[in-house]
Amino acid sequence: MRSLALHFILFVSIISTASAQPPDTLWTRTFGSEDDDVGKYVRQTDDGGYIIVGTMGFQSGAVGDVYLIKTDAYGDTLWTRTYGGADDEDGECVQQTDDGGYVICGMTCSYGAGDPDAYVIKTDALGDTLWTRRYGGEGLEEAYYIRQTSDGGYIFVGISTSFGGCDVDLYLVKIDSSGDEDWNQIYAFYGDFWEYGRCVYELPSGGYMVLGEAAVFTDTYDILLVRADDQGDTLWTKLYDGGGDESAFSIESTSDGGYLITGMSWVMGGYLYLIKTDAQCDTVWTRRFNGGYHSWGYSGIETTDGGFIAVGWALGPTDDMDVYVVRTDVNGDSLWTKRIGGDNRDEGRCIQQTSDGNYIIAGSYQSTPGYIGDVWLICLGNESSVGGRGAYSLPSVYRLHCPYPNPFNSSTTISYEIPNSGKVSITIHNVLGQRVVILMSGVVSPGLHSVPWDAKDLPSGIYFCRMEAGRFAQMKKVVVLK
Repeated sequence: MRSLALHFILFVSIISTASAQPPDTLWTRTFGSEDDDVGKYVRQTDDGGYIIVGTMGFQSGAVGDVYLIKTDAYGDTLWTRTYGGADDEDGECVQQTDDGGYVICGMTCSYGAGDPDAYVIKTDALGDTLWTRRYGGEGLEEAYYIRQTSDGGYIFVGISTSFGGCDVDLYLVKIDSSGDEDWNQIYAFYGDFWEYGRCVYELPSGGYMVLGEAAVFTDTYDILLVRADDQGDTLWTKLYDGGGDESAFSIESTSDGGYLITGMSWVMGGYLYLIKTDAQCDTVWTRRFNGGYHSWGYSGIETTDGGFIAVGWALGPTDDMDVYVVRTDVNGDSLWTKRIGGDNRDEGRCIQQTSDGNYIIAGSYQSTPGYIGDVWLICLGNESSVGGRGAYSLPSVYRLHCPYPNPFNSSTTISYEIPNSGKVSITIHNVLGQRVVILMSGVVSPGLHSVPWDAKDLPSGIYFCRMEAGRFAQMKKVVVLK
C-alpha cells in the first residue's frame, strides 16, 4: 500500500524550487583541531554571543572529546573547552541554564560500564566543569537532546540497549539540578523492533512531548511522538507514516499551539521533511524539499513572521554535499532555498533565529577531501537584507557596553564595539583608580566583540571597566558580590 501511494505523495508534497531571493551569508567562522571536528548544536546566549557543542576528533582515528565553543556576537572565539577521558566522547546538545552556565549531553566511552553511556556535563559560565554524570547499564546508551525543566532539573532523551526487551529502545531520563536521576523510562512499543529518541519538549501544562522514530516493520521507519506525564508514563503515542522511511530530529512549539517536526523522508530519494501539526498533534500539512540528489533535515523553527526555516544538507550527484536551508511561509510553501558550502562535504545541524532577526547555523565544514573537517558557524541574513534594504552594517561608533551580568558573583562578560580596526585595551580598576586586571590588549577587527572576566581572586566591591581605543576612552561600573 505504501508503494501505491508514492506517486501521489510526490505529486502533492515535494518542493524543490523557490521563487524569492535568499539572503546573503553575513559571515562564517570555523573552529577545530588537526583532527576531524563536527558541530552539532548552537544557541544564542544572554550576552548576544553563541554557544556551540560538537565533537573534536570525530571519525578520524583520534580519540573524540566533547567540544564546547563560546563566541561573541560576531562568532569570534571567547573560549573553548573539551571534556573527556582516555576513550571516545561525543557532544550532541547544549543549553544555557538559569545560572548563566551550560548543560551538555552526549555519550562517553571513558567512564561507562564498557559500552557507551549517556553523558551529561554541567558547567559554569566559563565552561569550567561543575559536575558530570553518566547514565545507563551494561549495554549502550546515548543522549541526543537535553533541556532544563521548570523545577531546575533536566530532561534528556536518547537510546538504550540495557533495560528493554528490544535491540534499541527510546530512553527518557529526568535528573535533578545536581545530575542525580529522578526517574527513567524505556519505550518499546513495537516488539523486537527499534525505537530512537531524538528530542524532548516540556509542556507548559506539565509532562513531556517526546520525538523519535520507530521501526514499525523490519525495514521501515516512521516518525514517533510520545505524550508522557510528569513521571514519563505514556499517555498516548502517534505515528507519522509518510509512505517511506522517515526519521525526525527536532520538534518545536509554534505560535498557534501546534508543533513543527523536522527530519528526513526517503521516498525514491532523500528529502528534507517538515510536518506541521495542530495542538492535538494531528497533521496540518507535510512538505518535502530536495536541494540536489539527496537531502536531509536536522533542525527547524518557526520564524518571527509566522513562517518556518529548516536546515540540513543536500547532496549532489558528484558527492558534493552542502548546508541546505529551506524557508517557507506559514503554509509550508517554499519562499526560498539556499545551499552553502565548498567543494567537499559540508552539513548544517542546527538553526536558530537570533535577536536581530538573522539566522545562526551550526554544522561542519570539510576543507579537504576525506574526513578532516571543522566546526562551522554560519550567520545568514534575514529577508530585509536582500537587495540592500536594511543591509547589515558594522558599528559606526566606539562603544563599551555594561558588563552582563552586573552585579555578578565570579564571572561576567564585557562587550564592546569598534567601527575600525585598531588597538583596543580592556582593563579593570578598583575604586582608588588602580588597575587590577588587564583583560585584553591588542589589535581588533571592526565589529562587536566580547571578553570574559573571571573575578574569583578579587574581593567583593565596586570596580570600573575601562576601554581605550585610540583617542576613545569609556568606563562602566561593575559590582562583584560574593
